Amino acid sequence: MKENCTKFQSLDELLALNAAFSIDPTSDGDPAIIEGDRIAARELLIRFVKTRTDEGPVFLSDLKNQLIRINPAFSEKKIGFSSFKKFIESLEGDVVEGIITDRRTGHPLVSFRDLDEINSVYVDADECLATCLNSRLRFIGDRAIRTQIFEQILALFKDRRPRSIHEMASSIHPKIDQSVSKATLNRVLFGLGGEGRVFRYYRKDPMVPPIDSPQVLNEFVRSVADIEAVYLASAREAVKRIFPDMDDSEVERVVR
Repeated sequence: MKENCTKFQSLDELLALNAAFSIDPTSDGDPAIIEGDRIAARELLIRFVKTRTDEGPVFLSDLKNQLIRINPAFSEKKIGFSSFKKFIESLEGDVVEGIITDRRTGHPLVSFRDLDEINSVYVDADECLATCLNSRLRFIGDRAIRTQIFEQILALFKDRRPRSIHEMASSIHPKIDQSVSKATLNRVLFGLGGEGRVFRYYRKDPMVPPIDSPQVLNEFVRSVADIEAVYLASAREAVKRIFPDMDDSEVERVVR
C-alpha cells in the first residue's frame, strides 16, 4: 500500500488566533496567551490599514470581513471581546481614529489614524515575541533541551516504524529534561510536521485525530542539525506571519 503524504498543521497555524487543532485546551484562558493574541489582532488591523486601496472610513461590518479575509482564524471573542465593535473601540486613539454613524445607512463607520501616527505607537518587540513564543508556541529556547528532544526523535525512528504524536511524546518525555511539560512536547512534535518539515503522515484517516495518526520521518532528516534547522525556520516563519513588519534580525535574535 502506498504511503499517503498529507500536510500537517504548520507552526504558524498553531500560533494563529485560532488553531484548527488545540493540543492544550486548558491554555485558552491563559492571560498571557490572550494578551499575545490581542497584540496579533492589532497587528492584523495595522496590516489592513497599510494595504487598503481606499483611505476613507470603512463600514464596521466590512472591516471585520476584510480582517477575516486576511486571516480566516480571526475572532474577537477569542481575545476577550463580546463584539467586534468593542474590539475596535479598544484601539481608539491607537490604530483607530474613531467610530461614527453613516448618515445615509445608520451603520457604524470606522476611521483610522495616519500611518505615521500608528507607527509611532510603541510596541515592545521583545515582549511581543516572548508572549508568542512562550505562551502560544511554547518555543523551547534552551538549545541543550532541544537537542535532547531531537536526539530522542532520531533514536525512536531508527526502526522506521510509524508512530503517532501521542506515542512519540509518551516515549520521549521520560528521557528528557522534566522542565518540559508533556503538553509542550506534544506541541513541539506536532509543529514539526508538514511539507518540507520533519514528519509526514504515514496514512491519514479523516476519522482519526491528527495527534493520533501515525507519522514517519521525512527522508532528508538524518541529524539533530536537520531537525534544529526546521524547528527554528518554522518558528521564525510563524512569528513573521503574525508580526509581518518586524525586522528579520529582531526575529532571528530571539528565535535561536
